[in-house]
Amino acid sequence: MAAPSAHGPVAATAQIQVTPSTRRLDGLTLGDLTLVLPHTAGDLTRWGRLLSNCLGDFGPAAVAGRTLISGVQRANRQVQAVAVTSDGRIRQFCGMANRAPRDGDRLSVVRALALHGVIDVRSVHNRPWLAGVDLPASVTRAS
Repeated sequence: MAAPSAHGPVAATAQIQVTPSTRRLDGLTLGDLTLVLPHTAGDLTRWGRLLSNCLGDFGPAAVAGRTLISGVQRANRQVQAVAVTSDGRIRQFCGMANRAPRDGDRLSVVRALALHGVIDVRSVHNRPWLAGVDLPASVTRAS
């Protein structure tokens, strides 16, 4: 069987593979938020409908391992999603209709992504996302 295309359409049942370290994010509780990982491209399509945004378009990149998507739930309801490139850059982090996350949500989620080594804390691209995030020195010095 051929590997899925990183750019073309993928079946809704196409599995999204994650690394063991990233898998630890699934179900992680951050105060009143819970991070959840999609299991299939169809999950992303459903989340896109719930949030009125283009998450479904990330299916091919997520299946190919080029993008990590984490959903953010509050009271078991999808409220946001964050997309991180394979090189650790936050591509987008938004809620309903691509609205920016609440600042407290951003701080909590971005901190968790940094502590789990999902994002590159040294990337200039991530600086706006990391603004105000309290990280231990061991994380900020990591390469």
